[in-house]
Amino acid sequence: MRLIYNTDSSRLQKGFDDTTPVTISEMLRAERTAEVPLELFLVDNDGGYDTPGTSDYEVVLGRAGQKLNTGILTLTWTGTTEAIDLSKPKLRERIEAALNAVSEVDTAGGVDVETLDSGRAYSITFRSAGSRAAITASVAESIQPAGVYLSEATAGNGSTKEVQILTLEEAALAEVTTSGWSANSAPALAISTIVEGTASTREVVEVSVSNDPAPGSFFVLSDSQPISTEATAAQVKATLNTLLSDDIGSVKKTGLRKWQITYASNGDKTALSAGSGNLVKRPAVTATLALTTTGLAYAAKEDGTPLPLGFTLRKGEEVYYQEDITLLEPAAELTSSSAPLSPTGSTVFKLDGTDVAQLENVALTGLSYDGTTLSRDASDVASVFGRTGAVTATSGDYTAAQVTNALDKTGDTMSGALAMGTNKLTGVGDGTDAQDAVTKTQLDAKASSSDLTSHTGSTSNPHSVTAAQVSALPLAGGTLTGAVTTAAMVHGITSTSSSSYSATGSERVIAVNYSGAATVYLPASPTAGQVITVVDYYGYASTSGYEITVRPYSGTIEGRTSAVINIAYGSSTFIADSSSNWQILSSGSKTRLTKNDQTGTTYTLTAGDVNRIIRVNAGASDHTLTVPDNLIDEGESINVIRIGTGNVELSAASGVTINSVGSRKKLANQYSAATLVCITKSSGASVFDLIGDLKA
Repeated sequence: MRLIYNTDSSRLQKGFDDTTPVTISEMLRAERTAEVPLELFLVDNDGGYDTPGTSDYEVVLGRAGQKLNTGILTLTWTGTTEAIDLSKPKLRERIEAALNAVSEVDTAGGVDVETLDSGRAYSITFRSAGSRAAITASVAESIQPAGVYLSEATAGNGSTKEVQILTLEEAALAEVTTSGWSANSAPALAISTIVEGTASTREVVEVSVSNDPAPGSFFVLSDSQPISTEATAAQVKATLNTLLSDDIGSVKKTGLRKWQITYASNGDKTALSAGSGNLVKRPAVTATLALTTTGLAYAAKEDGTPLPLGFTLRKGEEVYYQEDITLLEPAAELTSSSAPLSPTGSTVFKLDGTDVAQLENVALTGLSYDGTTLSRDASDVASVFGRTGAVTATSGDYTAAQVTNALDKTGDTMSGALAMGTNKLTGVGDGTDAQDAVTKTQLDAKASSSDLTSHTGSTSNPHSVTAAQVSALPLAGGTLTGAVTTAAMVHGITSTSSSSYSATGSERVIAVNYSGAATVYLPASPTAGQVITVVDYYGYASTSGYEITVRPYSGTIEGRTSAVINIAYGSSTFIADSSSNWQILSSGSKTRLTKNDQTGTTYTLTAGDVNRIIRVNAGASDHTLTVPDNLIDEGESINVIRIGTGNVELSAASGVTINSVGSRKKLANQYSAATLVCITKSSGASVFDLIGDLKA
C-alpha cells in the first residue's frame, strides 16, 4: 500500500503526479490482505521529494486505549492465581473479591479496589501499610486485541499503604513502530531470455525495470539510444530496430515497465546487455502492517457491520495523518478460489498475460458485473454447434485445418521431425521414388541379393571410405586423443601439459609438453626395480627457465633431492632401489652440456643452469654473476666462460660461501673459464668450490 504524503497539503494523494486526495479505507479495501506492505513517500506541491528516515515514523491501526470487556483476566499474587470473566457486570467488585479470596492477601489485611478512567483502569490499595509484592495479570480468550498493564502508583513501607494500578484496554489491531522501517530498493533493469532462438525459432526477450523509478529515468540496451522507463511498446521497438538493423519483429508491453521483445528473424541472437542508463530512485521507506487473525475477526461485528477503527501516521509526537476507517470483508476470498486475493506488489492479477495494477480500470467488453457475479451479456453467444450449456467438442465439429498444428489424416505435409518413440509405422507401401521410405520386405530382399555380399573379403575400398569418416587414424599419420593399449604393452605413455605432475605407480613414461619450468614427482612408495622415464616431448627444456625438474615423492635421487633435464627432447630414466630412493639409469642432463648466453651486466644463477656453460659477453662492461643460496644439489656443477673483454666476477649471495685459490672470484682474461661445484646445499649455509683461470 503506497502512502504518498504531501507535506504541503498534509494529506495522502493518489499518485506522484495526481494530487487527488485518497483515503486509507479505499487503499485497505483494495489490498484485501492481512499482510499489508507499506511504502511511505514524502512529496510536495512542486513535485519534489523528501527522504524519510528509517526510524522516524509510526503507523497505528485500531482502537488503542478503549475499554477491554472480553476475555478471562488472570491475577496472580505470591504464587496464587484467580480468574475473572471480563464480560460480566460489576467488574470492580469481582476483582476486589477475587484478590481478597487469596489467603496471602487476606493475611496482609486485604485490598480495596476503585474504578478509574470509566472502567479502563482500577486502583488496588492494600489496607495495611508495608511493602508488597507486585501483582501480575494476563488476559486470554479475548476477541479484542488485549493490552494488560500493572504499575506501582505508591510504594508501601512501614507507614504507607501500597497502591498498584491495573489497566485493561484494547491494543492496536496492527502497528509499525519506528524500528520497523527500512529504505526502499533502487530501481533495477532486468533482461531475460524467454525463448532461445534457433534455426527454426525466433528469440523472445523480456526487459523490465523494477522498484518504480522517478520521472525522467531511462535505460540503455547494449549501445541503444536512451529508452524512457515510461516508453510505449512502439517507442521501444523503434529504438531497438535502429540498433539491430530492423531485426525486431514485435514489442508488447506486458506490464508496468515491462516489455516482451520478439525478433523478426530466426536464430540465437547476441544477448542484449544493460548499458549506461539513469534509473533514479524515488526515496521512500517500507514496512509491513500485519493484522492478527484475532484482530481481523474483531474488526467485523457479530451482526456483519464493520467496527469503526482509527488510522494514525505520526512522526514522534507530531501527527501527520489521522482517519476514522472501517475494514470491510477482511481477507475476503474470490468466488471459487482457494486463496485470498493478496497482491505482494503493485500488480493485482494478470489478464491474458498482462499485469493489472492496483486501482487500474479494466473494461469488461461483453461481460457484466452486478457486485457479486461476473457474467456474459444476453447478446453474447447463446450456443456452439447448435448446443447450449457447457459444450464439449465432438467428432466433426472442426476440420484439421481449423485446429492449429493438426495433421490431416487424408494427407498432409509435416513441417518438422516426427519422433515415433518406440512405436511402429505400419501398413507402409513399397517405396518407388528416390525419397520414399522402404519397407522391411524390400530391405530383406536387398540384403539377400548379391548387392550386399559382393564386397565380402574385398580390401579395395570400392566406396572410398576415409579414415575420418570412421573415426580412425590415417596410416599417413595423425594425432591420438587417448592412450593406446596393445597386448604387448601393459602401460601407455602419459602426456602432461601442466607445470606440476605427480606420476602414479602404473605409469612408465611421462611426456612433458609444458612451455615453462615443469616439475615431475616420481611415484610414491615404488617397488624395488620399478622403472620410469621422463622425457621433454616438445623440446622446451634447453631454454633457460623451461627446465624439467624431477623430484622423488619422498627420499632421494642418488642422494640428492632432484634431477634436472635441460636438453631439448632429452630424457632421464630412473630405477627404484627401495620404497623411496631412486638411481639414474640414463640422464637428459648429463649426456652433453648446453649453453646459456648472458649479455647484460648482471645475472643470478638458477637450478636450471646445472651442467650448462654460462657464456658471459657484456662487451667491455663488467659483469656480476650472483650465486644464490640453496642453488643446486651437492656434486652438481655450473661452468662459466668470459667471452667479452670486461671483467666477470662471481658474487656470493647471503648465506653462501665460495671457496677459491686466494679468494679469487674473477675470470682472469677473455675466454678464461671456471667451474662452480656445489659442496654443501643447506639453507643459509651453502658452500661452493670455484675452480679455473681466476684473478683477484
